[in-house]
Amino acid sequence: MLLIIATVTIFIISVILNYLVVKYKVFIRFNLTAVILNAFLFIAGLFMIFNSTEAFDRFSEMKTWPVVTGVITDSKVVGERAKRPELDYRYTVNGKAYLGNSDLATPSFGGKNYRDQSSRAVISKFNKGDSVKVFYNPDNLEESVLKISPKWSSFMQYGLGIIFLSLAFGLLFSGLLERK
Repeated sequence: MLLIIATVTIFIISVILNYLVVKYKVFIRFNLTAVILNAFLFIAGLFMIFNSTEAFDRFSEMKTWPVVTGVITDSKVVGERAKRPELDYRYTVNGKAYLGNSDLATPSFGGKNYRDQSSRAVISKFNKGDSVKVFYNPDNLEESVLKISPKWSSFMQYGLGIIFLSLAFGLLFSGLLERK
């Protein structure tokens, strides 16, 4: 799929450049450094967008997972520098018990004190023995989550991919073209 997108994009760019050369007598100059930087930005942008869309597709798939009631077995704050909440839970599917672990998709950015405070606020809502909704993968019963949401890193990766592609197109049209 990525190869098809890259091929179509290169074709469209070459058609646009050819049109500019023929119609407006635009001279195309190639600076090797700019071309390499542009190629890197373009490939990195496509990779980031493609990789994050896989995460969003996974998120969409998880929305269809069945739900059972589970029980919190432990809640704690883990990590030295990158503190995050961690909830351990137990759930049963078809008479078989499974153990799960979740950080409730809590973002891992911000200062150390902020992460510690937000992690403690999250775990304060969950006590040992509390009932929780558990979403489990019907194809792999050991895979489960307490909260269905994409990771924050997916949004950041998608945004960076768009920025890289925008920079690549900006460099392409500003650095490679000049009128005769």
